[in-house]
Amino acid sequence: MEEIILLCVEDRQRMPPALIHYHIPKTAGTSLKRALESWYGALIRESQSNLDELDLSNSCVTGHFGALLTGHPSSLLDTFSGAVSNPNFRVITILRNPLDHLLSAYYHHQEKVPAKNIRSLREFLIRHNRFMYRHSLQFRPDVKADQVLKSFLFVGDAADMQGTLGYLSELLGKIHLPAVRQNVGDRDIQYTQVTKADRQKIEKLLSPEFELYERAREMIARKDFTGAPDARLEQFSYVNPCSEDPFPGDGFLDESVVSLGPEDQGSTPEIAFEIIDKKNQRIQEQSDIIASLNSQLEQFTAQANHLREENSKLKDVVESFRTAALKKAELVSALRKDAATLISRLTTCELALEKAKQAAILEKGTISSLMFKVEDASSRLAQSDEALHAFRTLSENQASKIAALRERIERLNVILPEGK
Repeated sequence: MEEIILLCVEDRQRMPPALIHYHIPKTAGTSLKRALESWYGALIRESQSNLDELDLSNSCVTGHFGALLTGHPSSLLDTFSGAVSNPNFRVITILRNPLDHLLSAYYHHQEKVPAKNIRSLREFLIRHNRFMYRHSLQFRPDVKADQVLKSFLFVGDAADMQGTLGYLSELLGKIHLPAVRQNVGDRDIQYTQVTKADRQKIEKLLSPEFELYERAREMIARKDFTGAPDARLEQFSYVNPCSEDPFPGDGFLDESVVSLGPEDQGSTPEIAFEIIDKKNQRIQEQSDIIASLNSQLEQFTAQANHLREENSKLKDVVESFRTAALKKAELVSALRKDAATLISRLTTCELALEKAKQAAILEKGTISSLMFKVEDASSRLAQSDEALHAFRTLSENQASKIAALRERIERLNVILPEGK
């Protein structure tokens, strides 16, 4: 177990695909793929050799994977080794009633591979058929059914595809789709080829498959598949990915213990009545599906009528918006014209301002020159004031001297008599 987990540490770092559909042949997988295509768009086939190079997030990978979990180049765990003990890898599958599964696979083989035709059901049964759960799911005697089933995000029941798709759509958060049966064989004709005694022998030989199938149906009925990663922490850890033998020698089926009656025994009245009952049951199931579809159609019709009414109201609202938009467009046009006029005036003002700036520069030069002249004249005037002050001082000195001379002259005139 520890070695397996260590081998997968690097793979856990990868972005896992949103969903892996492990399609065990003849288990209504084709019908499931139609629903998956509606939910995820184009599906990625497991046969693509460049899966590691693709961005698998929010997508769905589907395929038979060799109808094996491991031990084969194209098996599930060899393709996605990181799925071991990594619940981020979400794997789904569908199981089928083992007896129905065997008969469907047998007659499908007879029809599709005539060159490798197997003459008897006994011969087909003792072969290592990969569709059998002991091989396709490696369900061994030492493995518990819960270990197998809890490794999957979801396990559906081919006998109830309507319920299977409903349950799965809830887990994935997708819309619920009606089940469409595809690639279906004529089960009633197949049952007429096997006597009741032989069917009982087959059911006994396939008891491990029935154990797993019935346990899956119990889990579906109880809604045990919750999608929680905690429930799948040990997923596929019961499988040895290094095993080279995809068909371990479990001894479940051995040619010596398989002894079926001759094929030409034909049907018995018990089988005929059982077939009639089964047909009536299938007719009732189809009637229920049709009734459900009719109910959904009525709901869709009512929703469509409601949407038509809403659409009519929306058209009126849109028309009013259009009218308002036209008025706004006219207003915007008038505003654009006014804006163009204002821009033209602004341009004229800018040109006038530029001329005024140039004139101001010239005036500034003239004023600077005048200021220089004024300063020079002020300097000269100050010098003149100083010279005038000096002249006045000199004049005052001279006047004082003249006054003194006059006094002396007057004195002399007094002293000297007139005429002497």
